[in-house]
Amino acid sequence: MKKTVTKIGSEITGTTGSIWNSLPLGIKGIIILGGGYLAYKVGKEIYDKSRANPETRDDKQEEDGWNNSLINDSANKKPTLSKTQMKQLANSLENMLDGYGSRDTSIKKLFKENIKNDADFSGLNAAFGIRTIEAGRGFGWLAGHERGTLTQVIQEADDTTLDYINKLFSQRGIKYRV
Repeated sequence: MKKTVTKIGSEITGTTGSIWNSLPLGIKGIIILGGGYLAYKVGKEIYDKSRANPETRDDKQEEDGWNNSLINDSANKKPTLSKTQMKQLANSLENMLDGYGSRDTSIKKLFKENIKNDADFSGLNAAFGIRTIEAGRGFGWLAGHERGTLTQVIQEADDTTLDYINKLFSQRGIKYRV
């Protein structure tokens, strides 16, 4: 019995060893480089997501947004949303825009139901801050990344969605456009 197990084990080792040994040197190099590249991309993605980014939604840029544009836009109309609601909407929008393809129906609904005036949009923009989302040029760690404010990264949405939002803003007298 022991000989059979040893023999099967040596056959498996011999088979995989002979496959690797029979490959041309160039193919071996491509396999090794490809594996190294994949390890680099995965490691970089993990590192980027794990470190604190000084320019995220809770940085000085957000505070400046709250203190400047929101106050200026609130001169005539007060926001209909609280800061907490604006942050929740910003997080929802990030999730809708992140990854391959955007959730255009949900994006339209979010803007239609929540953004009533300039102060609402500038507050949402301030709450969004500067974020990095996966752009639709690949899957997972192969995807490209788009970094910017809400008005910059929302360009990942479908053109009909952007037209819808801009038309909605125009109807509501909101000066901003996406």
